[in-house]
Amino acid sequence: QYQGPSLIYVATELHPLTAATMEEAHRAGPFATLAATLAAHWPIACPGLHCIDAIPRIRLWLLLGDSTAMLSRIDLSVDAWFLDGFSPATNPAMWSPELWAQLARLSRPGTTLATYSSAGHVRRGLQDAGFEVSKRSGIGGKRESLRGIYTRPQRSTRLPPGFQLPQPRTEPAHIVIIGAGIAGAATAAALQTRGLQPTVIDSLGIAGAASGNAVGMLGARLSDMRSAPDSWLTAAMSYTWQAARRWNLPLQTSLWQADQRRDQDPAWLTALIEMTKKNVIHVQGSAWGSPIELCHRLMGTIPCLRDTVTELLPNAQGWTLQLAKGGSLTADAVILCTGHQTTFTPDLAVEPVAGQVETIPAAAPAGAWKDQTYLISSGELILTGASFRRGTSSTEISLQERHEHLAQARQLNPELAELFTQNTVTSRCSVRATSADHRPMIGGVPDIPWLSKAYADLAHGWRRQHQPLHYLPGLYINSAHGSHGLTQALLAGELIACMMRGEPLPLLRSLQQQIHPARFHLKALQRR
Repeated sequence: QYQGPSLIYVATELHPLTAATMEEAHRAGPFATLAATLAAHWPIACPGLHCIDAIPRIRLWLLLGDSTAMLSRIDLSVDAWFLDGFSPATNPAMWSPELWAQLARLSRPGTTLATYSSAGHVRRGLQDAGFEVSKRSGIGGKRESLRGIYTRPQRSTRLPPGFQLPQPRTEPAHIVIIGAGIAGAATAAALQTRGLQPTVIDSLGIAGAASGNAVGMLGARLSDMRSAPDSWLTAAMSYTWQAARRWNLPLQTSLWQADQRRDQDPAWLTALIEMTKKNVIHVQGSAWGSPIELCHRLMGTIPCLRDTVTELLPNAQGWTLQLAKGGSLTADAVILCTGHQTTFTPDLAVEPVAGQVETIPAAAPAGAWKDQTYLISSGELILTGASFRRGTSSTEISLQERHEHLAQARQLNPELAELFTQNTVTSRCSVRATSADHRPMIGGVPDIPWLSKAYADLAHGWRRQHQPLHYLPGLYINSAHGSHGLTQALLAGELIACMMRGEPLPLLRSLQQQIHPARFHLKALQRR
């Protein structure tokens, strides 16, 4: 059973091989099996951090982009460096003082370094950065190589105090997750893979609310993909594909998107897109699947208690949960995956958004299409939608929205849309959660009264005297996924598990700030 990574291997690639090329290059060599395994998990080629769990207990952080730029955007404590880029004469941009500075920033006293290069400016640069360097015998025809060890104090994270992570939980004995939708199920699965056994509570059972649609869409908008690596949604889509392969999750890979602007797309995005006719394109890495089936697959044998938590009270060890059916539970840590129901976190800017979909039973070719709405044929049913009624928790069916969805479906695929006139249409409306910037809330729940006082002078910028943010001990949130729960939930659950166990987060620093639960309060203080 997977229990979290024993080794995190960080690799940078500005010009990555395709999966097919990598597999072919190793086909006759000793690493053919490993290359085939990696090829099966190879990510879409968009810039950013791609987290690959293809080999048990080994996690690959594949940083696609310039080495110096990408290393400057992560935070972790490195144990050993291996510099294996092309030679300084061939690739001078990589062997630079800026790169040495990033190696030093991510090192701790005792961090080791090895490189085949013995060039003088490489040795001097590493020494200036804080490495004690010596020459050793070379490898593979090289006369000499370099070895080093970092001797200076470890530097602090680049995250501002208000965005620093909560302290990890030391072997929590009992974790309770409130909510058994896609966010709760993904969080429970991520914790279980680390040997933890959470209890999940939901009055409606598994996927009983907003995650209960028959099928849903996975994928980033093209506007998000164009902004990679600064796109949270693209990072989430990449991780979900990796997790889907590792857990053998049921996802289908045919998605067509309407698009109006492709003139200035970067080469990597053009390579992911197959043009079929005017303004309709096929985007690799996007997909569709059943949220209900996905939730049940993730939950597996994890118990789901059908009850309602009426009160959440802190105690000396953690939290006490009062239940509607009587009795109570105690927990070392509680994770709120409650969607728009913000009873326990009224200070966080989460709001309801109702969404309606229309479904018919139909045996039609499987596929998915997307523009302003989406149209999905599973082979057994066809679904179209969804609306986005912001600020309401009403699940009343709207006939006007049904007519709008069917009209938009005719624009996406007239043949499939025609089947809606020949069958009885079933409408379903459920309530999701969103935030002002359409990004989720993932992480420890901040102590808002403390934050408001401690950072009252934030309009003047972050200062040394600012303390790291205080969190409510053992309380986390995974919510506000809006219409992207299927895309985002698996990465969100993994991030919560990493925070609780003190593992490095497989996410660029800028994206950590985009999803931080305190971001709106911090921005408001900065604008004073």
